[in-house]
Amino acid sequence: MRTMGFFEDPKVGIVQVPHAFYNHDPMQANLALRKSLPDDQRFFFEAIMPSRDGWDAAFCCGSNSVTRRAAMRAVGDALPTDSITEDMLLSLVLLRQGYVTRYLCERLAFGWRRRASPPSSCSASAGRAARCKCCTCRRDRWGATCASCTG
Repeated sequence: MRTMGFFEDPKVGIVQVPHAFYNHDPMQANLALRKSLPDDQRFFFEAIMPSRDGWDAAFCCGSNSVTRRAAMRAVGDALPTDSITEDMLLSLVLLRQGYVTRYLCERLAFGWRRRASPPSSCSASAGRAARCKCCTCRRDRWGATCASCTG
């Protein structure tokens, strides 16, 4: 309910709250640095997101967000599927449509993070690369085309 008041402003398309976890991230746990090494998301949710909110451009991070139904209708009634980071791409698409995105820096939901990365996976690196690509390239459906956006 804490997020709903933001939607009194018809320009608000998404309200995001931080991800919060009961357990430590694998780096903290495996290196016994639970007290001295901040978790991998703290900088993003405590520094970057409040800063982006100040510019009306916080990112949707998938879970722990609320999206205005009319905003989804305005962009085709579906999440963009041109990226593995469809949540971030949705933020960019809504910003282009004139919506603003808000960030509420309160931990309202808690969960369990993955205990370890899959042994042969670079999913975190792939996600970071896709986010960078989202910021620089767009497909026809969402705006101008970029010849390097083929995958």
